[in-house]
Amino acid sequence: MDYEIRCGFKVDETRKKVWSVQIDLLKKLMEVCAKHNLKVFAESGTLLGAIRHKGFIPWDDDLDVAMYREDYQKLCEIGSEEFKEPYFFQNGLTDQNYFFGYGRIRRSDTTGIVLDMCEHKYNNGIFIDIFVYDKLPKNKLQLKWLVFRLRILEVILRNYHYKNSRKKTARCFYPIVAIAKKIHSYEYYYNKYIRLCSKNNHRENIDEVGFLCSYGCLYATSSYKGITNLEEADFEDIKIKIPSNYDEYLRKEYGNYWEFPPESERGHWHDNVIIFDPNISYLEYYRKHSDRFDQVLKEYEEK
Repeated sequence: MDYEIRCGFKVDETRKKVWSVQIDLLKKLMEVCAKHNLKVFAESGTLLGAIRHKGFIPWDDDLDVAMYREDYQKLCEIGSEEFKEPYFFQNGLTDQNYFFGYGRIRRSDTTGIVLDMCEHKYNNGIFIDIFVYDKLPKNKLQLKWLVFRLRILEVILRNYHYKNSRKKTARCFYPIVAIAKKIHSYEYYYNKYIRLCSKNNHRENIDEVGFLCSYGCLYATSSYKGITNLEEADFEDIKIKIPSNYDEYLRKEYGNYWEFPPESERGHWHDNVIIFDPNISYLEYYRKHSDRFDQVLKEYEEK
């Protein structure tokens, strides 16, 4: 049998292979973090999966972890040395054709193409996300101003090295980016972005943290003191770290997180925005299917 049934959902062979790659990436990341005494813990659906399923949510297709800014910056310093082929540590400096406000560990011998940034120039192997937690300003107006400034920087950084993007939405920013490029280097804007994200981390009177994700959307908040305390949980055939206040976090994110979503909402791999192929490298996938991507991207943008 090339599939199994979990919670009434059919987990097929391809999904299991993608999971296997992601677990391998997580093991490698945890190995590096343990070596350098860095904290990394389950986040979002991975945290929910650990608590409710002791592994992947059966109809899920990704793996998310988080780190504090200080630990993440140390990981950035050692990432290129610790993650060798086929692994690749991807952030806004190691792969300047890729920019999000967080990092990814990828397997370069697989395919994990995200259609909302469907470009050939950066590494598109299967990945796990590493979200970065910073302290958030208590004042809502200050938070909105911070988000606005981050959005501007993200537009510049995402489009800095592109002159002919496949995406119409990206091309409309080119006049702004062209002006920005004449003023400062890519590294200048990247370092400014990091400084803005972490500007409140030295303040001891703040106990709320959050992930300021790509395009400045506040992803999650939780008690800073609560997620300082970590414990272990089962996840498939390994142990992962989770926040000790996971119940508070999950209820804030998902409400009654023990309740399954309707069957109609299960099994949509990122709402069909990611192309997964665990059997071939993304470079080979592009060579075989390059004629398809303009049409695929057009259909995606029209949704």
